[in-house]
This record gives sequence, structure tokens and C-alpha cells, in this order.
Amino acid sequence: MATEFECTSFDDLVFIIGDIEFKYSDCEVLSEREHKKYPHVELMLKSPCGHYAELLVTSHDKEPGKDNFVRGEYDGLVLDEDVVISMAKLAKSY
Repeated sequence: MATEFECTSFDDLVFIIGDIEFKYSDCEVLSEREHKKYPHVELMLKSPCGHYAELLVTSHDKEPGKDNFVRGEYDGLVLDEDVVISMAKLAKSY
């Protein structure tokens, strides 16, 4: 289920998945892929407390690039460390 957001900066985004909070600026970014044509960003994050997540963040505006994100929605999953690290390595290989 997607969750709506509004922000002044992508760095200020706080993603809530289940009962776990992932503040983008506090997380270790294991993988980040910005779509060149569409306003989507795929993320693999590690929170300061050791939780791992995969997220798709989509802007409601038409411009690609996370600098243009001011409102939109995200959907994510909390995953095991091994799964996220493997997926991040795979994403970086492309």
C-alpha cells in the first residue's frame, strides 16, 4: 500500500514501513536508482538501528530527478539484511 508524502527536500523524507522509521538523511543508502525519464527513485536503505528496506518513491509531478520531489507516494518492504545486500549488489551491477 502506497503512502503519500510532502517534503521540501528529498533528504527530509521519513519513510514509515510497518512500525519502523527510515529517515532518508540518517540512513545508509545501499543502492539508489533515479529513473531518467519518469519521476521514480528506487532505494535500498539501512536504518541507524539496523533495519533494511527496499522502497519505490514516486513523485506526483512529471519531472524526473529526486531534486524535483515535493509531493508523491512511496511503497516499501522491510527485508532481511542478506536479501537487501544481494539486491543492492545486483542493482549496482547494471
